Amino acid sequence: MKIYDIKEDDYYLYTCAQLKAREKEFIEKTKLERMINSKSIDDLYKVFSETVYSYLVDDIKEGNDFKVVNTCVYKDIFKFLSQRLKSEHLAIIDLLFMEEYIHNIKVIYKSQVLGTDLKDHYLELFDPYGLIISAIQSGSYRDVSPLSSELVQKALKLKDEAKGMEAELELEKYYMERLFKLVDKLESTILTDYLKHKIDIMNIKNINRSRFVGLDIKFEAFLLPNGFIEKNFFKAQEDENSDYFVQSLQESDYEGIVRRGINSLFTYNTFASFEKNEDAFYLDFFDGLKYTVTNVEKIFYFFLRKKIELEVLNIIFSGVLYDIDKSRLRHRAEVLDEN
Repeated sequence: MKIYDIKEDDYYLYTCAQLKAREKEFIEKTKLERMINSKSIDDLYKVFSETVYSYLVDDIKEGNDFKVVNTCVYKDIFKFLSQRLKSEHLAIIDLLFMEEYIHNIKVIYKSQVLGTDLKDHYLELFDPYGLIISAIQSGSYRDVSPLSSELVQKALKLKDEAKGMEAELELEKYYMERLFKLVDKLESTILTDYLKHKIDIMNIKNINRSRFVGLDIKFEAFLLPNGFIEKNFFKAQEDENSDYFVQSLQESDYEGIVRRGINSLFTYNTFASFEKNEDAFYLDFFDGLKYTVTNVEKIFYFFLRKKIELEVLNIIFSGVLYDIDKSRLRHRAEVLDEN
């Protein structure tokens, strides 16, 4: 991995000290193993009650739904970062929650196309679903965040210009290109490079997803710019098979992600390996931050780790609830143990 020169910033001394103390929140291997080995969902709740998320157990029990954990924790993260970051660093919130922003704007788009209330599919993290729908109906966006206002108006424009998947892909491209410009202004090489890696891996996964489901769509429709790998490289793969794709990337940073991911996808019909190895890649990418003391990158990394932990806990929860093979859950949880 590349060695980065991270600038220390005394402005974040107290915040970084807080987060250093909060590292004990991360769930240790023994508790993860006990969760995985739970014989029932009630057994899992007992172990969960011993973690930093114990205050949410009753809420999870109410609907046997882990989504409430993500919603509550993400809201807390959003509030924490909003109150502590310098104004010029607020873009790391957009970077941290890129998937959630993209998901939500697609839900809003679909709700307008279908004329249906899709609140249950919306992630209530930042601007409430009802507030955004009211803004659309009134035409006034003064009560929603500038980002939501911009994305919603882009979605409404695409609603009249494009249809279905084409519009959704355009929304994703719009957000990611906007995000790249914001992150580039942070003048943090490691955060810009993280986003470039994120873009490359999104392109890799989308290519394999389209092949797996037999989607009749040109790669150009979904390929994102601004990654380390040029779009033309990916477009040249359009008429090649998966073996050739793996071979073409064997000297890249993504060789392990691609080789294991494609093998798992076409052998076991699951993206689990892609997701696990992608998370491991990011955790390893930021490993050098442990030698720094106070900077915005360290703050971003703490909450990236928190998000990855929540992804794993969600998978364990679903696995215990639906009696999924323990070895599969253990394999996915390894990413936390390894880092």
